[in-house]
Amino acid sequence: MESNDKADVVQEEADWQSELSRLIIGSTDTEGETITLVFRIAEDYAVYITSNGVKHISRRPITGCFAPIIKIANELNYYRGQFPFVDFAVAQAKSSCLEGGGKEAQEVLVTAHQRVLQLLTGAGRLRYVLVCMLASALVVTTVSILSHIALPQEHVFMGWMVACGSVGAFLSVSLNLKSLQIDPVAPRVMTTVSAVSRIVIGMIGAVFVLLVIRGNLALGLLADLKNPQALLAIGILAGFSETFVPNVLRRVETQADVAADKAASNKSLQPASETKA
Repeated sequence: MESNDKADVVQEEADWQSELSRLIIGSTDTEGETITLVFRIAEDYAVYITSNGVKHISRRPITGCFAPIIKIANELNYYRGQFPFVDFAVAQAKSSCLEGGGKEAQEVLVTAHQRVLQLLTGAGRLRYVLVCMLASALVVTTVSILSHIALPQEHVFMGWMVACGSVGAFLSVSLNLKSLQIDPVAPRVMTTVSAVSRIVIGMIGAVFVLLVIRGNLALGLLADLKNPQALLAIGILAGFSETFVPNVLRRVETQADVAADKAASNKSLQPASETKA
């Protein structure tokens, strides 16, 4: 009986060593997946990385062993193609779980997840600024080309005002890059549309401020500006500042309300005979 038990133990050990011997970079595992890295080989388990993710083998029961990391590991699996360090983090976490360190495994994956989000946020911000730069450059180039065509001078100047608004918006985005709020998992098309919208808002703001100045609706100190360069500088400011144009809008709205109230008051003070007449 004892000899049979010993024989079973010897056979089990031989089978285990045979299984470990197959863990060679470039070879395939029992499921036919190519092994890209053998992360760790211990006495009772081994963790390795394949082209399809992190795997393990063990000769002792591991039921529920990976429960603490299943959820976050599955989330990280979406990013393994983008960030190679994800596989290393998952492999380290699995090794910790197999050694009884579930809490340490969670900390490893949480750190990896935070790093992924930071990198995605940085990439989103870079993409946002790049789209803003390209959009602004396109506007400036278009206006520059149109300025060489026989167009009315006022139309050309309005075009340059629009271009200055786009440049101001791009400068604002570039200088406030670190505080730019980007959803790290948002689709690229959403980031692109948002960036283009920021440039368009800057362009509209520049035109609006020019119309306000020319119409003497507000900004009394600037209403007498005749220097085109000064007006273009105001256009850059309108595109740059996210509070300048809203403040001008409020001033125009306030003045319109005051004028309306004044007109209503004057009408109510007119004699009845004049009103009938």
